[in-house]
Amino acid sequence: MTPKETQDFKRAVMDAIDRESIKVFHEPFAVISSENSQENSTSRSSGRTYPWGTAESENEEFSDLPALRRCLVYDGLTALHSQKVKIYEEYRKKQLRGLRPLRRMLRLALRTAIQVGIVALILPHAKDAYVEWRDNKEEERNIKQNDRYRRSRWNSQ
Repeated sequence: MTPKETQDFKRAVMDAIDRESIKVFHEPFAVISSENSQENSTSRSSGRTYPWGTAESENEEFSDLPALRRCLVYDGLTALHSQKVKIYEEYRKKQLRGLRPLRRMLRLALRTAIQVGIVALILPHAKDAYVEWRDNKEEERNIKQNDRYRRSRWNSQ
């Protein structure tokens, strides 16, 4: 591409980025890359060979490719993860807000179940106690009536 074509292309890309509201990391990187790997006696590396020497793409003295990779992979994933967490928390809040009436109904049902359970546990014993109390009251009433009857007969004689 000619310098003018390169400039027009960059402008078109930046316009598309602005139009789509994409966040951009504006730090210049000098990236050297190559599809060919070169082997020397000590290691294997990729880079570009020039008449004056080789610019290794993985060597940070020559290329910002390792820094760019870290930026895109690690920092980008961190930002992506934090955005995912934020979106999930918003979704969770909406879901929980929708469950408020259900939670109220469940609390009421739980209270009712507890009360019914307590009554079911106490009622058999309470019934026996009530019957005993009632019988005692009836016996007391009978005794009082008999006493009155005897007094009235005693007083009438």
